[in-house]
Amino acid sequence: MFAACHRDVTAQSLQHASEIMDAHPDSAFLILNPLDRSHMNDEQRAAHALLLSQSRHKIDLGNDSDTLLNDAVSYYMREHNDTMLMKSLFYRSDAYMQQRLLTDAILDASRAWDISQNIPTSTSAHYWRAKIAELIADINNHTANSVERYNWTKIAVREYGLAGREDNQIFSSIDLAFSEATVGGLQRSVEMFDSIRLLLPQYKQYPNLELFFYEAAIPVVVQHASPSEANDYFESYIQVHQRDDLSIRDKYQKAIIDIRNDSISKAINQIESLKHQPVEGWDSMLAVSAQYLLAQKLKDYRDQATLGDSLLKINVRYYMESMNQRALPIQRDYYADKARESEFKLDTLHSRSTITLSCLILILLTGIIIYFIRINIHKLQHENEARRIVALNHEVDYYRSENTSLTKALESNISDSIKHQSSLFKEKWILLH
Repeated sequence: MFAACHRDVTAQSLQHASEIMDAHPDSAFLILNPLDRSHMNDEQRAAHALLLSQSRHKIDLGNDSDTLLNDAVSYYMREHNDTMLMKSLFYRSDAYMQQRLLTDAILDASRAWDISQNIPTSTSAHYWRAKIAELIADINNHTANSVERYNWTKIAVREYGLAGREDNQIFSSIDLAFSEATVGGLQRSVEMFDSIRLLLPQYKQYPNLELFFYEAAIPVVVQHASPSEANDYFESYIQVHQRDDLSIRDKYQKAIIDIRNDSISKAINQIESLKHQPVEGWDSMLAVSAQYLLAQKLKDYRDQATLGDSLLKINVRYYMESMNQRALPIQRDYYADKARESEFKLDTLHSRSTITLSCLILILLTGIIIYFIRINIHKLQHENEARRIVALNHEVDYYRSENTSLTKALESNISDSIKHQSSLFKEKWILLH
């Protein structure tokens, strides 16, 4: 009784969380997080795992564990619910990416993409295709695979447009502008950023959009736009950022702008103050680029050669990382084929099991029917035998009654005959005497 009541309350909580998810994901999370999964059935556990992951994703808590979503993936795969399976795979892929399990992430994301292609076209279908494409682009960004990131970001922009999601589309367009620079389209990237910058006033309702835009645009613009435009971008970025102290990256970017504007002394002071600061990744490339541009301006050919060599090594390292990860699409296709093969085997096994079970049930039912038919035959045989015995008894009784009548008649005839003979004898006796 308690378990049944608990399941009813759980069902109502899951339904309410689902209804408010888009408008109030934080409230949905507060409803879902305390729920006790031990009293849920399989369907409720799957729905809870998916909804909780969705709420965490929407409020930027992240999904750093894939364990919870395994229930959802298994259940919706078993139930052949493609839409819910696609969503579960999406969130599990996101969890894998946050754990840096990138092969698992690309596998789940690819499976989700394949499923999304088979879902009937609708606004919702386009929206989920865009989200999946954006996720695949992010995974490729983690693997320094610029070409794949660029291709999937283009798909995301297109699908968000078809879904009518201008808010998501503008953010993806910024990603696309940056990706354009990473595949060599530097001037095209600057042009795209300039076009998007003109649109920013139309999207004041998204408070983080400007900051997101300038953080993406500055690394490209400071080196490849005109010096005055680069300076204008940087000043706007500082205003939007609303902070006095610049990060190491910002200081190197400002030094590059100063070098391009021939403010050499400012650039030297800035670079000298940063020389002993540890940098890595993109910042290390930015630091070497600033020092190389300064050496170029000062015509310090020795430093220029040394820094050029360092810059080349960094680029080669990134190139090698990118080349090593170019195998990822091949791995993705391979594992996707393996996944489809496993699903086919699972479906085949399920079909065979169903057929075997159906045959066993049919055999059992046939046996039961034959058993009851034989019982009825024996019953009819016994009833016929009983009727035959009753008939024989009646016949015996009939003949017995007939024999009694004959015996009585015979006895009567014999008695009459004896009486008659006796009468004749008496008459003859009298005549003789």
